[in-house]
Amino acid sequence: MVARANTVAFQGIEVVDVGVQVQVASGLPAFTLVGLPDKAVAERVARAQAFRARVDAERPDDAGEPVAGRLDTGARNLLLEAAERLGLSARAYFRVQRVAATIADLDGSESVNRAHLAEALSYRHSERKGSQRRSGPYGQTG
Repeated sequence: MVARANTVAFQGIEVVDVGVQVQVASGLPAFTLVGLPDKAVAERVARAQAFRARVDAERPDDAGEPVAGRLDTGARNLLLEAAERLGLSARAYFRVQRVAATIADLDGSESVNRAHLAEALSYRHSERKGSQRRSGPYGQTG
């Protein structure tokens, strides 16, 4: 019998899919990592970076805020609602936009739509869920 578990790993703001398969049998346990080969991941990242460079070159007027110019109406409304409900800091607000833009790039989309932004927000939520909140303005616990 084979047991499978799928998860993601974070490398900076990038997300890597990780799958683990475990053969359940008597004797010593064994496992195999399953996922995209390194070459496939590198090719996908290179395509996304080339796409991003082309999109950024086409929008020179958005130099100060390149992601905001790519948000469609649905994404912009969702971001504003999430910022209000979740109390996003300015840093978190812009980080969510950057993650959503990266997701859109990997999807080959010139604009960031509501689905891209929702996915970016879900990654933020999963990161926050795993971390412990600290009290105090600089993370002091006492």
